[in-house]
Amino acid sequence: MAEAARALWQSRSPWVGLARPGRHGAATGAPGMHVALRDGLGLATIVAADGCEAVLADRLLAFGGLPEPGKARFTGERGLVWSAPGQWLAVAEEPGVLSGLAEELHGLAAVTEQSDSRAVLRLTGPRAGDALRKGVAVDLHPRAFGPGDAAVTVIA
Repeated sequence: MAEAARALWQSRSPWVGLARPGRHGAATGAPGMHVALRDGLGLATIVAADGCEAVLADRLLAFGGLPEPGKARFTGERGLVWSAPGQWLAVAEEPGVLSGLAEELHGLAAVTEQSDSRAVLRLTGPRAGDALRKGVAVDLHPRAFGPGDAAVTVIA
């Protein structure tokens, strides 16, 4: 019985049964966009306690420090994305990297594990911007929104 219950609660990709590998859309020509499923990332929401942002910034140097509003700061696959005043999304190459974050930031911030509650995609190619513009109300022109910029949208 316990083994059957354990099988029901195994971690799995949010894309199981939805995302099919292969070509979609136009049958010929170069693909306009490539989509890569980003399974296995560590994600956590960090909400600063009142008056603790300066100390919090020092504690999060392993993530590159706190980004300014509307920005993201990454080194490789690890970093922070500003998501609201006093709030950031921590991203790491795997969930285990974030396992001690709540204890490390105790008294400075609330940390909520998000790894299994979000689905992450990497979109690349000449038509990736067209696909994004269909889901966000943000001016994605390079003069308005460039590398390192961040915005919270309906597709996150």
